[in-house]
Amino acid sequence: MNPASPNFMHFYNPDILTQNYPNPACEGADPITAQVNGLEMMNMLFGEIPQHQVGATSCPQRGGGINSPQLKGTDFSDWRMVDIKPIAGGTRTPFYDLGILRGGNELLINTPHPGFFSTPAFMANWATNNSNQMRVTLNQSLIVISWFSKTMNGISRRI
Repeated sequence: MNPASPNFMHFYNPDILTQNYPNPACEGADPITAQVNGLEMMNMLFGEIPQHQVGATSCPQRGGGINSPQLKGTDFSDWRMVDIKPIAGGTRTPFYDLGILRGGNELLINTPHPGFFSTPAFMANWATNNSNQMRVTLNQSLIVISWFSKTMNGISRRI
């Protein structure tokens, strides 16, 4: 994942030759070149073969097979503490750089999260629906703030 490397953003997928396409011109094309966005790049990490061109023929995306994913099973079982830090104009950690993600303990992001109530973890854990999204999140935030202030008040009295 070194941008200076001639193999930067080149991925190996052993299932590329085993895919069946509706158009025979797409069969057996190796290597392929594809223009992808962030979502398609994430799908490639999970093994998808993106839509691509073979000559003048447009070949549709394919799900790949058991050998396709760039991610490994151990990528989901390596539980460790990671510091998530906002950066101001620096270089963020690319989501596709598996070398850094597998070995690092720090994730640099462009989105500032000034506190717990603005983190994705908070929003994901306070599930709601569109009709009461603001009300429920706000009410649950106030309940937690109330509990936290009572707890901290009790601790400060003991100190």
